[in-house]
Amino acid sequence: MHHSSKGLHWFNAGKTHPVELAIDVFVEGVVTGRLGMSRDQLTIHQAIRFMYGALEHANIDLRSGPLDHVFSTPDLHRWHHSTVYGEGDSNYGVVTSVWDKLFGTWFRPDDRVGPDELGVGRMPDFPDRFVGLQRVPLDWAKIRQRNAATWDATPGAPAN
Repeated sequence: MHHSSKGLHWFNAGKTHPVELAIDVFVEGVVTGRLGMSRDQLTIHQAIRFMYGALEHANIDLRSGPLDHVFSTPDLHRWHHSTVYGEGDSNYGVVTSVWDKLFGTWFRPDDRVGPDELGVGRMPDFPDRFVGLQRVPLDWAKIRQRNAATWDATPGAPAN
């Protein structure tokens, strides 16, 4: 659902399925509670997390240079939303890019500012309306079947 948008905008950071959001909030609440965070600390943490996610998905042309090697910047994260598999299967870090560097999923070419196309590359026939997006978990088998030709395409190849 998060990758169904054809462009990056600050509100894409919060574009998640309600069930995923509920699980995320529950898990984060349990973890932060176990760490002993107070309600005020959790509120501050959530506000910073929201603002960083909005910045990371902002539609801004910003070259971050060496910061990309440490942080998941807007410049770096936009590649994660590319429809080209070799570009989109990268940059999974939410705040830091250190794990991507460590696991070989870091991607930022020097010769381009951003990907040519954003969206769900392996599934060009993917719902893009609210109700359809809410039904994705229930309709997953049908969606995958409708996109069978591109689902198993060679990694690195364009989806269309």
